[in-house]
Amino acid sequence: MAALDLQEQEQLEALKAWWKDNGNWILGTVLVVVVAMGGWRGWHYYQHQQATKAATLYMQVVEQVGSNDPKRVNDAAAAVMDKFASTAYAARAALLAAQVNEQAKDVAHAKTHCNG
Repeated sequence: MAALDLQEQEQLEALKAWWKDNGNWILGTVLVVVVAMGGWRGWHYYQHQQATKAATLYMQVVEQVGSNDPKRVNDAAAAVMDKFASTAYAARAALLAAQVNEQAKDVAHAKTHCNG
């Protein structure tokens, strides 16, 4: 390596001293940012997976509505509501089940889906 002149050596020493004083803070901050970003991305991935699974079960509810069999619709809707209660698909499945039960003149089951 070529010999450094006096000014370059002073700059290098100043940089080393600055890194010694601030290096841990910088590395800690970078680590916190990376972990936060990873957690954020992981949370969004989890939410996407849950929504995808809920949508698949909800499509089964929609298919069962075509059969006009309240038992099958109730079972499919219960699966969505039990496994994915925090998604919008659970409320939609409950409304579809309530509608099918109401059309089948089973008002008691229809009310339980609308209230629960």
